[in-house]
Amino acid sequence: MILFSSLASICNGKILQQNREREIRDLLIDSRKKLLSDQTLFFAISGERHDGHQFIPDLYAAGIRQFVVERSVSIDQYPEANILLVDSSCIALQALAEAHRKNFSLPVIGITGSNGKTIIKEWIFQLLSPDYKIVKNPGSYNSQVGVPLSIWQIQKSSSAGSFLKPASPSRRNGTISKNYQANPWNI
Repeated sequence: MILFSSLASICNGKILQQNREREIRDLLIDSRKKLLSDQTLFFAISGERHDGHQFIPDLYAAGIRQFVVERSVSIDQYPEANILLVDSSCIALQALAEAHRKNFSLPVIGITGSNGKTIIKEWIFQLLSPDYKIVKNPGSYNSQVGVPLSIWQIQKSSSAGSFLKPASPSRRNGTISKNYQANPWNI
C-alpha cells in the first residue's frame, strides 16, 4: 500500500497540498478514462499536443482528489485535493511504478526487440497462465507511461509478470529508452 504522503520521497517532488491521507489504488493519465475514486492518482503529463493540467478542473469536479503536476496550480480551487509538484509527471509515474514493483519478489520477464514483441508476450502468457496468475501489458503498452501502468497491476496474488520493454522514443528499433527510469524486469 502506497500513501499520498510517501509520494514526495518516491517521486522526488514537493507536496503543495495534502487535504488528508489517502491510499493510492488507481493511476490515471487519460482524463477520458475516469476511475472515480478518491484513491485515484492523476498524473498531469505535458506533451507536444496535450497538457494534462487542463483536465484537472473536470477531474476534480468528477471526484478525483489526488494529482501529480509539473507546475503550480491554484490550490484554492481544489480545497479537498492532494497535490504533488514534480519536475516530470512521466518520470514520477515511472518512479511510483518502480516503488510498487519493489513490494513483490515475483519473476518479471522483459521482452524487447524490433519485431514480434507483442506475440511473444502473448505466447508467454498462454504458456504460463494455466499454472500461474500472470500480469502483462494490455495490448502493446510498451511506452514510457504504458509500462508503469502495466506494472501497477501487479498484486499480492500475482505469480509472474510479462512486459514489453519501452523502445526508444526517437527510434522505434527495439533500443531501450535511456529516459526510462524503472527497471522492473529480472528475466
